[in-house]
Amino acid sequence: PYKEDALTALRMDATNLEFPSESFDIAFSISSIEHFGGKNHSGALRCLKEVERVLKTGGIATISTEYILNDKEHPEFFNKRTIYDDLINKLEKLQLVEPLDLRITTRTLDTAMGLYDTEGISHPDILLRYEDLLFTSVMLVFQK
Repeated sequence: PYKEDALTALRMDATNLEFPSESFDIAFSISSIEHFGGKNHSGALRCLKEVERVLKTGGIATISTEYILNDKEHPEFFNKRTIYDDLINKLEKLQLVEPLDLRITTRTLDTAMGLYDTEGISHPDILLRYEDLLFTSVMLVFQK
């Protein structure tokens, strides 16, 4: 439960936030930034630059996005190279709160299922296959 009268939903461009700088203590995005387009994930970077701007010093940003485990390239999803080269290393004020641990166990790898497989699911779809991609989600936690 929450106080509905204390919540205001606004529609705007995530790459051009209509808030003053240093407005928020916390920002979060769940599986969105990969859809903002642009060459070399430039839409995702523009979004995180806006998060840098509107987040107060000391504030926390949590960002989840799609992460490719088998190092294939994809225009929307990130892999080990692009998550650093196109995103993390281009941020000036947001720093990861701890190094990313991108390891995955063999046991988890064995649970990979097709993106559209729906019959007989006995576990959460943590690891997915689509065409030549093997992917999951990664949570990035930054502090400004």
